[in-house]
Amino acid sequence: MGLIQRVFLVMLWGQIGKVFEVILGLAFTVIVGRYLDPAEFGIYALVMSIVSLVIILCSFGFGEALGRFVPKVSVNASKEKLSYLFKSLLKKRIIIILCVSAALFLFRESSAKFFAFPPHSGYIAFVALLVLTQGITDLLASFFTALLRLKVPTIVRAVT
Repeated sequence: MGLIQRVFLVMLWGQIGKVFEVILGLAFTVIVGRYLDPAEFGIYALVMSIVSLVIILCSFGFGEALGRFVPKVSVNASKEKLSYLFKSLLKKRIIIILCVSAALFLFRESSAKFFAFPPHSGYIAFVALLVLTQGITDLLASFFTALLRLKVPTIVRAVT
């Protein structure tokens, strides 16, 4: 397959993924909004905002680094070096996310008070779990996107 066709397929999968992601997000929000009362929906919105903020703060440019160096390594070096790059970034990302998730969990009572969550609600533990899973899936999606393999990130983002 030629470069133009590959680029077109990448653009197509990227667009399909984004549209699918937005539609699923909208549908999920509508469904959740119908089953929760306004106060619970406010807590849900706050939890999701906290998760998004923590993920952004924990990204430390991993996605950008993958977008810049994975194509370079995949063209100029062996698959072992590409595998090493991915594994080392994945280990670092997991360590950072585990530390942040552990901090959120350890300080869950004070965090719950700060965010005005109901006492002993377990929301901060849920935030820590979401941060962990979302952080890892974002790194995987960035890696496959850098290799111009958008089917995998499209499916991963749709599932998560």
